[in-house]
Amino acid sequence: MAAWALKKGATRDYPNRLIPALIARGLYDPLKEFRDSPVLDSEMILALRRKAPESMRLASNFIRLGKTAFLAEALQAASELAQKPPSRPDANLSQLIFASKLIIDHGSDAQLEEVVQSLRRFQTTDEDQYRSISGAQSTARKTSAP
Repeated sequence: MAAWALKKGATRDYPNRLIPALIARGLYDPLKEFRDSPVLDSEMILALRRKAPESMRLASNFIRLGKTAFLAEALQAASELAQKPPSRPDANLSQLIFASKLIIDHGSDAQLEEVVQSLRRFQTTDEDQYRSISGAQSTARKTSAP
């Protein structure tokens, strides 16, 4: 269905409507078709500023593949998330994990310190969250090593 919509969209200027819908649903695979679209860049910036649920994961995946048009906004959103991570044990930590990976790979020392501070808070309040996030950091370090 998505492939058909992508094919039809190319002839009817649907990308301008399709890209925001794909971002809202967190659908990375169909979005890859629009990798060079300025609409993707502007919609990702808006999603990151709105703190849309899947925006950090999408941004992290695109940036990992070399698309840096919204890197500054992604780092800003990641930094804000690291400063004030979810505090509920049932909270979905995937956003924080993707934010941590993004900061480790592309962030400043100050942003990395924010991630470390978040880890310290989780270490004392919720051991499972701490293990989940610190495991993500270890994985990111291994994959970004030369």
